[in-house]
Amino acid sequence: MIRSDPARPARLPSRLQAQVFRSVPGHTRVGFYFIDPAPDVERCRDLIAKLIDAPQVGVLADAERATKARWTAAVGFTYSALQTFGIAYEPLPVLANNDRSTGPGPPRPAGRRERGNLAPDPFMEGMTKRRKALRDPGTTWAGLGKGLLIWVSSQDQEGIVELEREHDLLALEPLIEKGFSAQGGEPANQRLLMGYRDGLSQPYIDELASADAARRKGLAGGGTKTPDGWKPVPVGEFVLGAADAGGASETPGPAWFTLDGTFVVYRKYEVYRDRLEKTLSGGVSQGAGVGDRPLDRTGLAGKLMGRFQVDEQFVADQLDAVLHSPDFPPARTVAAGDQNDFSYGQDSEGYLCPLGAHIRRANPRDSLGATGDLVERHRIIRRGALWNEGDREGLHFVAVNARIADQFEFIQMQWLNTGHSFRLGLDVDPFVGPRPEPTAPYRFVVQGTHPFVVTWDRPFSELIGGDYFLFPGLAGLKRLAGARVDG
Repeated sequence: MIRSDPARPARLPSRLQAQVFRSVPGHTRVGFYFIDPAPDVERCRDLIAKLIDAPQVGVLADAERATKARWTAAVGFTYSALQTFGIAYEPLPVLANNDRSTGPGPPRPAGRRERGNLAPDPFMEGMTKRRKALRDPGTTWAGLGKGLLIWVSSQDQEGIVELEREHDLLALEPLIEKGFSAQGGEPANQRLLMGYRDGLSQPYIDELASADAARRKGLAGGGTKTPDGWKPVPVGEFVLGAADAGGASETPGPAWFTLDGTFVVYRKYEVYRDRLEKTLSGGVSQGAGVGDRPLDRTGLAGKLMGRFQVDEQFVADQLDAVLHSPDFPPARTVAAGDQNDFSYGQDSEGYLCPLGAHIRRANPRDSLGATGDLVERHRIIRRGALWNEGDREGLHFVAVNARIADQFEFIQMQWLNTGHSFRLGLDVDPFVGPRPEPTAPYRFVVQGTHPFVVTWDRPFSELIGGDYFLFPGLAGLKRLAGARVDG
């Protein structure tokens, strides 16, 4: 491992691969190309070199060029793919018990790696081998074993076709996954999954902020809650070699390859809108509600996710009436342009947003203590995209993080797969939690003066497959491709 040099030249965005950490303005299409490099390593190396020659690989360093780019690309590798390319990956030590937010005693100093009681490195093992710990189902996903990932985004479908033609991607016979991006300028109904829009609570990082966010518009709700307000999330929680929230500036080896890189978690889900609708209808017909005020379909859907569905949002006066009803603690109205500036401290019992709601479990904010510091080490950047295949639909779930064990896996195992941290026993997350027991139904508690339990038998989404990828910094990618790198 190495420690980063704060005197390194060039600002951070110019050292990163494009589109990994934030979306490109105006890009509405995305493609994932999973390629097996083993049969022809040199041809794959040539492909990477040709991609690097195109300025779109690092285009996010220049906002004006990013807006004009027809397409952008980024390149990632599984551990087996790194071996194929002859790169000797050296992991950072991973604590066997990485829970720093719950359990007895004070939290351990974040960033300090203790020798002894170490766990296997998740990236080296791969997602399939971690299936039991993650409680993932067995899959036959065709992308397994294809260790090179070319991740592209484009203004439109023609841009992706242009990229395929210019770089002979189809000649490599990859598995191709394509879908509408969850970011960009698509019409609202094409950017939603089961009626919900994602991306409202992305981590706010000063060094990676876009032009608008640089004016700190995204700080409230996107940062970490403190007694003095919101603070940015340190960039080292996502970029290898930068200072993280524990004060460490570490990166796995070899440093020439991993510096300014990150780990990307890819998971493909199929979702079932009809199952959700059946559950909502059943809950409403059974009289789901809090006190004497029954919940309609819109209200129950909002309880499950922790956000209202976009196509049926309450207007400000309706929301104000809900927040100030006798069943809820006093709270201010959330204005239309202020949707993410909230905490859960005023709602510790879950009367407003249930304790088991998806967004509350995935990002508890200040739910686990007086401030959000205990959650800061478990944030991820979500870069998902929707997919449609005939009458099937789903999500390409993409998470960006510097420490898979502390970030993605911690969230999945500790907050989504069980309810212990939220006083919910074995209840799992309603949207991506595994079945509690082989024959047990899913259940969701709507807290209130008269709590109500919603149950259903079949999951709203099912995991098809996925893997862990290392996306190196631009310097490492260039050196892998045989290009000369200064510094």
